[in-house]
Amino acid sequence: CGCWFQKVPIVSQLQLVWLTMERYFGLGWDATAKQFILIYLISHVILFAATQYSGQVKTFFLQPSSLAEATHIAIFPRDKTKGLGRLEVVRVRHLPGSETGSGGSTTVQSRRYYEQTCVRYLWNEEARRFRPTGVKPLSGQEAYKALDGGGLAENFALERLDRQGRNAINVKVLGIFASLLAEYSQPIYIFQMMCIWCYLFFDSWNIALLWVFLVFGSGAWTSLMILRRNQQQIAEMAAAGGHRLEKVLRDGQWKDVPATDLTLGDVVQVKDGVVCADLALVAGSAVVNESMLTGEPMPLQKVSLEQCG
Repeated sequence: CGCWFQKVPIVSQLQLVWLTMERYFGLGWDATAKQFILIYLISHVILFAATQYSGQVKTFFLQPSSLAEATHIAIFPRDKTKGLGRLEVVRVRHLPGSETGSGGSTTVQSRRYYEQTCVRYLWNEEARRFRPTGVKPLSGQEAYKALDGGGLAENFALERLDRQGRNAINVKVLGIFASLLAEYSQPIYIFQMMCIWCYLFFDSWNIALLWVFLVFGSGAWTSLMILRRNQQQIAEMAAAGGHRLEKVLRDGQWKDVPATDLTLGDVVQVKDGVVCADLALVAGSAVVNESMLTGEPMPLQKVSLEQCG
């Protein structure tokens, strides 16, 4: 287990606190200086390595395996200049499913998948790899055929929704402790901590305390009052769309369906306001404000697809 990589610096910081107290009120300089310098150097080297090479730490104790047997997936950043500190490890989960055999019997089998950036990747046995779900090229002819055919069948839509996942954006909001830990895990804070310990141990405790207040106070403000509040606002905006009802054509009838239950291939009737999905316009026209997506200040007019396209 790689827990020691995190526990060693924490224990070392507690030892530095004890040695500093002994320096001021107990054993004095000669008895504590050598121990302090040794622990000071080792603990901060480990702390710095843990922040710079967190990606390697996440995968060091995981055994490589084929995608068909993997329990975790390591997702490497596209920009290699950022290093492996941004490497993300996601867990492979299992989605119950049913399959009808040639004799009419139904067998229940598990389908493997993982989710990353609001996209579900389902295991494809033929390709022997994970494929994104909810992605399908659409032509005008197919769109008009779906409209004239009365939309999706209700059972088929529910089955597709179960396979692809709900039409929702799940924004993870870190807790208070996790937000502070993410902020203080940056290398700049490790350097600041090293400077603070030097001032504190070498009789400049007043400068050290002022430095602690400025550095960690500003870090807490940035983490909790700015970043975390922004995460909460984005999460609230994403969750608000799930309470909307959309007019959806299924089984030849227009039904009120929650926005989170929209699935690939649904025909949606748009009147005004916000639609919580990516749509292709089949009939009519619309004026759309895309300023939040593209930065274009003026609304743009959208026209329907050509039936022969």
